[in-house]
Amino acid sequence: MSRRIIVFIFCFLFAHPAFSKVRVAFLELHRPSAELVQMEPGGRFGHVAISFGHGWLHAHPKTGVAVIAANQLARYGRLVHIETINTPELTETQIAPYLGKAFD
Repeated sequence: MSRRIIVFIFCFLFAHPAFSKVRVAFLELHRPSAELVQMEPGGRFGHVAISFGHGWLHAHPKTGVAVIAANQLARYGRLVHIETINTPELTETQIAPYLGKAFD
């Protein structure tokens, strides 16, 4: 996931006045050679997802921006941390324009 998408997601989360709890999942993933895949040089995480309803909003090169079931998150890496943020939950109206868009 690119830095631009991560910045967009965090800005999107903090732009709404009503606060609730949103979870951000950080996942590690490794190549078959055991080399760590990093979103950012020197970083630890290879994938990030944001809670949405009972699932997770994320972007992937094969699927683009999508909502996946909670039990599908493990397909994208090993969950190593969930950060809870006091900010408004995303709504379907907010995410609809981005669903299906290509991963950049």
